This record gives sequence, C-alpha cells and structure tokens, in this order.
Amino acid sequence: KQKTAYEIQVWLEFRRVLFRSFYLPKDNEYTFQSLKSDFSVELTLKKSNKIDKPKMTGYYVPEEQVLEILIIFNPQDVQKHYYDIVGELNEIVTHELTHLTQDIQGLLPKKDNQKSSLAYYSQPHEIEAQYKGFKRLSKLTQKPFEDVVRNWFETHEDRHLMTPEDYNQVINLIIKFKNDQRTN
Repeated sequence: KQKTAYEIQVWLEFRRVLFRSFYLPKDNEYTFQSLKSDFSVELTLKKSNKIDKPKMTGYYVPEEQVLEILIIFNPQDVQKHYYDIVGELNEIVTHELTHLTQDIQGLLPKKDNQKSSLAYYSQPHEIEAQYKGFKRLSKLTQKPFEDVVRNWFETHEDRHLMTPEDYNQVINLIIKFKNDQRTN
C-alpha cells in the first residue's frame, strides 16, 4: 500500500520522538478558543520488550489542567501498530479534553478513589467522555460506533477490573448516551 506524503511526514515525526520522553508544550500551554482555557500535555513514552501491542492510557489532572498520556510500546514492532497508536491517541485526547471542558463548566466531580470500576465508568461525566472519545475513534477508523466501543472494552479488559456483565452495562450506557444525543 502506498503512503501519501502527509502520512510519511507524520510517521517520520512519530519515529523521531519515539525514542525520548518529553512534555508538550515544553514551556507553553495549548489554547483552543472553544475551550476557553489553557492546558498542558504530559506525554510519557516507555519502551518495553515484554509487550506485543502498545498500551496507552490518559488522565486529566484538574488541579493543574494537565492531560497526562502514557504510551508503553515495544520498539521492535512499533511500526506495525502505528495506526492503532494514532487512533487510540485521538480517543484518549478527546476523552480527556472532554473532562477539561467538564471541569471548566463545573461538571467534573472531585475524584473519589473508593468507587468500584463499574461505579466509576458508569458516572455521567465518564459516559460523556467515553462517548466523545469513541465517536472520534469511530470517525477516524470509519468503523461503526458500537463496534468501536465493544472492541475497545474487549481489548482493554485487563485495565479496568470489570466482569463481562459490567462491561456490557457500561457499553449499554454509552450507546444510550449516543442515542440520546441524536434526539436532542
């Protein structure tokens, strides 16, 4: 398959940064007019020869308005996972920017570490963030929304300590949220 010049440029930039850690932006903050707030991105890249597929996660730190993103990858085969990494980065950033927006609007509750995984992922602010992240990933991959959601929960089941019944409950809440968006 031939790549466009843009895809080659993006890949070369990605390869250039894969072999070091950095913060984005280094001494500045990002500003988007629609968000009405500045924020920073902390990107941590870790190499591991013990994994086959990259593992990624993100977190929004409300006190500092920072998006923290962690990518763990195997340097031996990162190239074959490039498009998956780009897709998941889109999902994570969209998800965490939704939390930033919720924070600005006063809709993001204080962190409660006592919640079960099911209780946490079923919260309204989390359902909205998951919906928006998966919507972005669905658009990017041109795959049906529900397929993207179900695939994500299947491929990330080690991360969230939920039973298949719990996953289905959260998936149903996300799909209900999506359907409610259509009627509003």
